[in-house]
Amino acid sequence: MTNGYQLGLIGYPIDHSLSPFLHNQFLKMVAINGMYHLFPVHPAQSPEQKIRSLLERMRLQELDGLNVTVPYKEMVLPLVDQATPDAEAIGAANLIYRSGDCLFAGNADADAFIHDLRRLTPAHPPRHKNRALVLGAGGAARAVVYGLLKQQWNVHITSRRPSHAKEVANHFSRIGQVTPAPFNEDTFSTEYQLIINATTAGMFPDHETSAWPARKPLPAQAKLYDLVYNPVETPIIKKARAAGLTALNGWGMLIEQAAISFEIWTGVKINRSSLLKRLEKNGIHSERNIHGA
Repeated sequence: MTNGYQLGLIGYPIDHSLSPFLHNQFLKMVAINGMYHLFPVHPAQSPEQKIRSLLERMRLQELDGLNVTVPYKEMVLPLVDQATPDAEAIGAANLIYRSGDCLFAGNADADAFIHDLRRLTPAHPPRHKNRALVLGAGGAARAVVYGLLKQQWNVHITSRRPSHAKEVANHFSRIGQVTPAPFNEDTFSTEYQLIINATTAGMFPDHETSAWPARKPLPAQAKLYDLVYNPVETPIIKKARAAGLTALNGWGMLIEQAAISFEIWTGVKINRSSLLKRLEKNGIHSERNIHGA
């Protein structure tokens, strides 16, 4: 491979993404030549056509692997030849790889989320302490719901668009029960043991928006996982911290799904501990565990 591995990220907006930094670090760590690029695709500028063009570059072996982020995790599925069982079950993809003459859509989000969630709460919580609320109903939320169901959580989901929450609940009905919760006072007054923000609220550049109503306290004793990693302290994490709750941002999930993607594309495993040391040496600190005072 003359120019080495050519990898990249499809989504919008993605200027804030740390994926290029992470994957370029991976390439250096394992001494592989290559580059990870950003491919911003504006939703108002024929996104399907542009994504098809990038996939064609994969077929021509000009590109070797692609990650997919919002808002295209669901759109890419019918554009490839085949989806992996996880991507098919979730109904969304976050990576695309080539095998032979075929393009596959995969999803590493669920495994990455559950792997990092273990830092926050037991994999199989007691039945009387296993109620989780997922905020959002997009591709990321689907991966979270899928992962939680596999870990036997009692899953509730809410969205500003109630029909989307119902759609996700219906989608997973063959796997487990997901309860669509209305986006109202009753839902935000219910006691949950775990709250997951799977929306883009709080993400750069919209970093002042909160996924939780400003005037409503978070449930007492709840633990919070925010998939957003930039900034490391979103409004909902600050709210949790001020209430003395334990919270985790999406940095660990980002690293894990990036490592899984890289291993699929190159066949080379990434040592996570070495990566974290390398990031700290470069002045990148995740501040993953944020506890209340």
